[in-house]
Amino acid sequence: MVSHGFADGLNTVSFVLSQSGDRTRAMRWLRIDALAPLAGAVVGSMISVSEQTLGYFLALYAGFFLYMGATDLLPTAHAHEHDGQGSWVRVLLTIAGFAAIYAITLVGHPA
Repeated sequence: MVSHGFADGLNTVSFVLSQSGDRTRAMRWLRIDALAPLAGAVVGSMISVSEQTLGYFLALYAGFFLYMGATDLLPTAHAHEHDGQGSWVRVLLTIAGFAAIYAITLVGHPA
């Protein structure tokens, strides 16, 4: 959790600095980014949803992330084909990532 939060904060600051170059603005967004999980935990503990509604929410978010990956991340990755690594390396690493996640879910939820 800590390493994810660190990487998320680093991405936030890098993005704001690349867009505006304003260090004060970047620090403000970093504070917001740091408080967001706490706010989410508070709201999440106050709201109760049924398992069916939770399934709909998870499907919506999964669809959003798949759309974002297919329309933004993959084309950007394939645009860098001339950087010394071919497209096949990225495809193989993506498959390895899926396999690793699948293996972790098997360990976490034995049959």
